[in-house]
Order: sequence, then structure tokens, then C-alpha cells
Amino acid sequence: MTEVRRHPIQAVKIRVESVSAGHRARREGDDAVQPTTHLPKVRLASVGDDRRSFSIEVRSSVSVPLLEDQVWLADIRISATFTSDIDITRSDAQAFARASGVFLVWPYARTYLSELAAMADVSASLPPLLSRPQGT
Repeated sequence: MTEVRRHPIQAVKIRVESVSAGHRARREGDDAVQPTTHLPKVRLASVGDDRRSFSIEVRSSVSVPLLEDQVWLADIRISATFTSDIDITRSDAQAFARASGVFLVWPYARTYLSELAAMADVSASLPPLLSRPQGT
């Protein structure tokens, strides 16, 4: 039997910190036809004093043009806490957040945004499954 190796960094908590959705007047620069998913932005929120845990935050939004001069907009902010079997520096945690963290947390934000659109009876395609993050 093949031994399964466990990654030294594991997610221990994922939570929605804030979510909002609603209509607003269309502004200059809003796409008048196509829904827009803003690529997720990820940042390192904190590193534990013990250097064995850290938290990241992922934010994203979707805007969907509606009839006439309205836009439906949804924003979400999700945080995730990770623990590590090894000491981790702030730069290691930042690199993990950009390279792996966003890909572990984004599916939750993506699903939440899609469900919000469905509950609001807004026709929007699913945000992309995986996206490269903007910023840190």
C-alpha cells in the first residue's frame, strides 16, 4: 500500500467575514452587456506568534448588468486559517497565500457568489474556477 504524505500546511478554518449583494445605478465603466467577475485578491492577514499558524483573506466581487440603468453587485470576503507542522516565516506565508491559498479558498467564494446570484434571480455565469490573484 502506498503511503500518503500529508502536506505540512493544513487549512483549519474557513469563514465568510462579509458578504453583500444588491442593486445600484449603472456607472460609467460598468459593462452594459456582460457580467464581470473581478479576480480574487488575496492578502496575508496575520502570522501567529508561534510561527505555526497564519490567516489569509480572499476578496472578490461580481457585477451583472440588468435592464435599463441598474447593476446587480455582490462582494465577498472570506478568511482562512492555516496551521503548519514547521515554523513558517511571514514571507513563506505570503508565498503560500499567493501560490496555494487562493486556490484553496476561491472555490468557496465562487460558490457563494453563484448562489447569491441564483437567490436574487440574476442570470450570471459562474465565476472562473481558478484565477491568478491580483496583489498580495
